[in-house]
Amino acid sequence: MKWSMGGMKAAPGFYWNTARWEVVTMDGESERLPGGEEATYVRIPTVAMLLVGPVMGGLFAVFLPLVGFLMVLRELGRKGVRAARALVRGRREETVPVAVPPPVATEKAATEEAATEEWRRAA
Repeated sequence: MKWSMGGMKAAPGFYWNTARWEVVTMDGESERLPGGEEATYVRIPTVAMLLVGPVMGGLFAVFLPLVGFLMVLRELGRKGVRAARALVRGRREETVPVAVPPPVATEKAATEEAATEEWRRAA
């Protein structure tokens, strides 16, 4: 197997990017591998790619739904842990109060009402 770096001239064939886990196909038209010097590629023989390609596709088809189910179970577990912690602490989950005026606005309104009452009494 031949190692190459991004930006190097490459012969036609299949190249595996070791950092991003992707296969880059080089045809006769493009001369250089994509990416900078930090990208490393391994040239994969065509016969090996014909054998490994279907295996990689099969693993993708098997593990993609599994990952989805595991993510749902993880989120349900997190919610359950939060609910259990809230029960142990003796309170419900914290919620955001709806439409509670800030105390500054309330004090200002009370001061304005008192001033208006005094003005009415004086008149």
